Amino acid sequence: MRQARLIGLGLVGAILGVGLACESSEGGEGGSADFCPALEGYVSPCDTPTVCERALVRDCDAMEGILQPEVASTVSRCMLALGQPQDCFDEATDLSTTSAIVEDFATAICLECGDGSGDCEAEVLSGEDESELARAGRLARVLTREVLEKVQDECTTGDSCAAAFEGCAKQVLAREIPSETSGCMVDAVFDDYSKECGDTAGSTTGGETDTTDPTNPTFPTDPTTNPTDPTDPTDTGETDGDTDETCDDVGCPCMFNEDCAGELVCPEGTCESAAECGDDRNEPNNGEIQAALLGSISDDDDDGSMVAGELEAPTDIDWFRYEGDDTALAIVGPYAQVNINDLELCIHAECVNGLENTEVSCNEGTTLQPSPNGRPGCCGTNTGGFDISLSCGGTFSDDSALIYMSVAGSEPGVCQEYTLTYNF
Repeated sequence: MRQARLIGLGLVGAILGVGLACESSEGGEGGSADFCPALEGYVSPCDTPTVCERALVRDCDAMEGILQPEVASTVSRCMLALGQPQDCFDEATDLSTTSAIVEDFATAICLECGDGSGDCEAEVLSGEDESELARAGRLARVLTREVLEKVQDECTTGDSCAAAFEGCAKQVLAREIPSETSGCMVDAVFDDYSKECGDTAGSTTGGETDTTDPTNPTFPTDPTTNPTDPTDPTDTGETDGDTDETCDDVGCPCMFNEDCAGELVCPEGTCESAAECGDDRNEPNNGEIQAALLGSISDDDDDGSMVAGELEAPTDIDWFRYEGDDTALAIVGPYAQVNINDLELCIHAECVNGLENTEVSCNEGTTLQPSPNGRPGCCGTNTGGFDISLSCGGTFSDDSALIYMSVAGSEPGVCQEYTLTYNF
């Protein structure tokens, strides 16, 4: 497996600098009492913490409730030894052991998604991540029984469930913790994360940080490494990313919502007025497995319909599905159009006679893109609406299918109302 990435031993309190905030917790069925306090003292080596660093620290309280206690404890020890959050999740998974919970999961997923053999179960229990089934077992190691059973119930059924498991698991976990955080945590478990500082130019990560470098931003209170020049009357020691004080003006730089005063929020690095969104009767439909059911229609285009929706944030995504019936004397061609061209629209399909018989091709202006659960489909923006070519087995086959549609891509701070028109 991987070598340990622990950077060194020492108390986090000995680090000079400002850590990211995280509410502490008293523990529970999952997690560890030291989990949030250990993450609380983390100081990013980047000028600006990465999206995942912020998410994993910010939502530590929610995460500890879904983690096996031994995993949370290992993460805590790694963080207190000056590890980085994603490295520590990866390391904790490496060091975790199998259990009766994971063995039950291995049996279930092999019966539904594998060949049911002992070799399959051994693959799931291996703790490696070279195959889809082994990756599923690796994730199972870190979750509590209650959460793992939810993942198992929803993600180990249907055609191609092994290939779709990872995306499905992220969606199920997004009901327990924020979707951004669930994605970051799962990627960390699989060591599928970037060690770059994102848009922070010139910064380094992990143990490569040179504390003697006068440009090093990690130790801003150390006069020997502070990049400000006290002899320069124009140098205030502040940077564009400083958010020590809350701001009550729209446009102020921020990192977290608490950096903005009053009703202002911090969606993308600046304080903005919070959007007051109405009730969306389609919610919750933020994932493919939560798609709002629109009923059944035939391939007679006059049988189409429309639905109104609302996106509350750039991270919000709305899913819908309907049953399309292939009737005589009409042509199947799933079509959808959203009245806001800048929004991303996707159409995915699963033939009634099986996902393995589902063939989709995309028209000009759209991109072939499978859904998180492995259904083939097409996505596009600024298309004015588009259809997909669908075949379920040949010229004379019954092309009846389940059609999934998603809408995403709203602007920050805006309650984006839209209308989705569709036919089969």
